[in-house]
Amino acid sequence: MNRVMPLCFFIPVAFVLSACSEPNEAVCLNCGDPIWSASSQKVVMRQNGGNALAPSAVFDYDRAMLSTEAAVHLAKMQETTLNLSCITDGTTYTATITDSAGLQSVYQSDNSACGSVSGKHFVSTAMMKNLYEFFLYGCQGKTTCSEMTSCAEATFYLNNCPNTTIDGNNDGVPCERQWCGV
Repeated sequence: MNRVMPLCFFIPVAFVLSACSEPNEAVCLNCGDPIWSASSQKVVMRQNGGNALAPSAVFDYDRAMLSTEAAVHLAKMQETTLNLSCITDGTTYTATITDSAGLQSVYQSDNSACGSVSGKHFVSTAMMKNLYEFFLYGCQGKTTCSEMTSCAEATFYLNNCPNTTIDGNNDGVPCERQWCGV
C-alpha cells in the first residue's frame, strides 16, 4: 500500500534544502574554502609558544614530500570564522601554503585572532594541531609502545595510524605502563 504524504510536509523540507545549498555564511556555518587544493605546492608549518610539542621545529614540505596521511588531512582543512579567540599564553599554529604561481596564503589557528582579524585566514586549532602532529610524528609504521618516545606520540598513533597494538585493554589510553599511566 502506497502512502501519500501531505504536500505541506514537502514544502518546508524543499525550502530548507535549497536554503542550505546557498553559499551564505548565515546558513552555512563553517563552509570556508579548503586551504589545500590542486594548485597548492608547498606547506610550511610552525607551532608558536605555549606548551609546544617541539618548540624549535618548522616543517617545510613540497607536495611530493607529503605523507599520504598529511595530504589527506590538509585536503580536509577549511577556513573558519567561527569560535575565533585570542590566546596570549597558549600554543598557536601557523601554516603557509604556496600555490603553483608562487603566491602564499598564511593561515593561523583560530585561537590566535588577536587584534584586527580583517584580511587574516583562520583554521580550527584542533585541525592545525593534528596536522602539526602528522609532521612531527607521522605514521611511520610504529605499532608497539616500545617504539614510541612519549605519551603524546602514542596518543597520536592510536588516533591516527593503522595497525597499532598500543591499547591492550581498549580503554582509549595507549601505552599505560610505559608512557601514559596515571
